[in-house]
Amino acid sequence: MKIPSSVLKVAVLLGLSLSSVVYATPKDCYDAFDAKNYSKAYKKCLVQANLNDSESQAILGYMYFAGYGVKKDSPKAIELFKKSANQENVLGQRYLGDAYFSGLGVPKDYALSMKWYQKMADKNDNYGAYALGYMYSKGLGTKKDFTLAFNWFKKSASQGNIESQAALGTVYYRGDGVFRDVPTAAMWFRKAADQGHAHAQVCIGKLLQIGEGVPQDLNLAISYYQKSAAQGYPPAIQELTNLGIHIKSKK
Repeated sequence: MKIPSSVLKVAVLLGLSLSSVVYATPKDCYDAFDAKNYSKAYKKCLVQANLNDSESQAILGYMYFAGYGVKKDSPKAIELFKKSANQENVLGQRYLGDAYFSGLGVPKDYALSMKWYQKMADKNDNYGAYALGYMYSKGLGTKKDFTLAFNWFKKSASQGNIESQAALGTVYYRGDGVFRDVPTAAMWFRKAADQGHAHAQVCIGKLLQIGEGVPQDLNLAISYYQKSAAQGYPPAIQELTNLGIHIKSKK
C-alpha cells in the first residue's frame, strides 16, 4: 500500500506512529466526541483536522474553544473554525457565525456573523435560517425587516427547528411581518412546547389559561407551566405562583 505524502507529513508533524494515522478515520473523531470521550476525541480529531477533514476541524475547534480534552485556546479555535467554514462545512460556519455574534474569541461583528449564517441557510440548514430570522427581527447586522424575519423563521420552523417554532408563535401572535393570527400562534407555541421549549410552554399555557386562540383549559395550562417550571424557567414559576401553586426549590 502506497502511503500518501500528506499522511506521512501529519505523522511526523504530530509525533504519532504511522499506523495511528493511516488507520484513523474521521468517524473515529466524531464518535469519540459524541461519546464525550474528549481525551480520545482530541487525538483522533487532531489527526483528521491536519488531514484537512472539515468536520474534524470544526469539532477540534470547539474543543479548543470550550477546553474539552485540551487547554482552552480561543485563537486556535477560531483558526480551525475558519478552515472548516471556508471548506463550506456547515458546523464550522455555525461555530464561526456564533463566535462573531457573541464576540467570543473575535471582535463582535454582526455583519460577519450574518454572512456565515446566510451561507448555512443557503444550504437549507435550519439553524442558519433561524439565526437569520432572529437577526432580521432585531435589526442586527442588517436593517430590521419583519417580513424577512417571518420568512426565515417559517422556513426553519417547517424543518423542525424548535427555536424557530417558538419564534413563529410570537410572530403570529404579535402580527410582525404577517397578519395577526392567534390560533396559528397557538399551534406553533404548542408544537415547540411539546418538544420541551420552556418559553413556548409558558406562552401556550397563558393562551390556554385565558382561552385566547384555543379553548380555555386551566388544567392543561397548569401542566405546561409545571413542565416549564421544572426546567427552572422563572416566568413559569411566577405564573404558578400567581395561581397559588408553589414549586419547591431544588436543593
